[in-house]
Amino acid sequence: MYPAAGVSARQHQHTTGLLGRLNAEWSELVGTPASRAAVTAWRRREPGLAGLSDLAAIETAVRSRSERADVDELLLALLRQAASPDAPWADLAGRTVLQLMLPKAVAIARSQRGRMPDPDERISAVVACLYETIRGYPVERRQHSVAGNLGLDTLHLLQRRTGRSAADELLVDPADPLFEPAQDAGDPLAGLLSCLQRALDLQVIDAADEAVSEAREACSPVPSSRGLLLELLVWAVEQRVLVAADAALLARAYSAQPLDDRALAARLGCGRSTVCKRRLRAIRALRAAAAEFLAAQAAVAA
Repeated sequence: MYPAAGVSARQHQHTTGLLGRLNAEWSELVGTPASRAAVTAWRRREPGLAGLSDLAAIETAVRSRSERADVDELLLALLRQAASPDAPWADLAGRTVLQLMLPKAVAIARSQRGRMPDPDERISAVVACLYETIRGYPVERRQHSVAGNLGLDTLHLLQRRTGRSAADELLVDPADPLFEPAQDAGDPLAGLLSCLQRALDLQVIDAADEAVSEAREACSPVPSSRGLLLELLVWAVEQRVLVAADAALLARAYSAQPLDDRALAARLGCGRSTVCKRRLRAIRALRAAAAEFLAAQAAVAA
């Protein structure tokens, strides 16, 4: 799901609070001569915006384009203008991306109820982190799955500012459109490194995992069984088969130095029976989705 898919229907349900104010402000901005002048200026600098005359046209284009590469191109054009010190209307470019990303902001806020109980405080914190992420996005280095990257970076920034999550806290509601499917990286080593980075971003593994250290030290693939497991776990989180916390539990349970349920329970600070139930439930979910995963692998290889 792309960042603005169904935006109008969802956003206009928010008529009060911060979201209501942002939507009202956006409705006013869309039709102003100044915003049309801004889009004209951006279009001269960004070929990807060709044919788009105003903010409403940009919003419609992002919402309606079916190819992720097309959406990435539009978002990157806006992000470049938001980050460039000499760009005209840089603040408006950042504000435009913020509006397009509001559904993800709502999804992130919904997933963090346990961290920040007050809903107004929570959405305000998420929007502030999202805007900071937009203004600092590394457009030259991260040009694929832009909406997903913005969402994850916002989540990580929020978590850094409010303290790390509890071991059993869910990063997102599995039904929320936070994660974007990953791009095919091409060669096997690039695919492995991409998978490891996605696993780190999703907090399925941490930087101390042996797969990360081996890949960084040798620049060669980790053992195929371990690499396949991580790829399966990342796929399962991205497709909402598993939540990230359960994928992380399986990554620890079946690492090169596996941990039994008792050791996992001690590390997570919960009961052994809880770990056992979570692990078995996650394994059943993976088994049920195995055919879909194999079909996706075959499609990439074809």
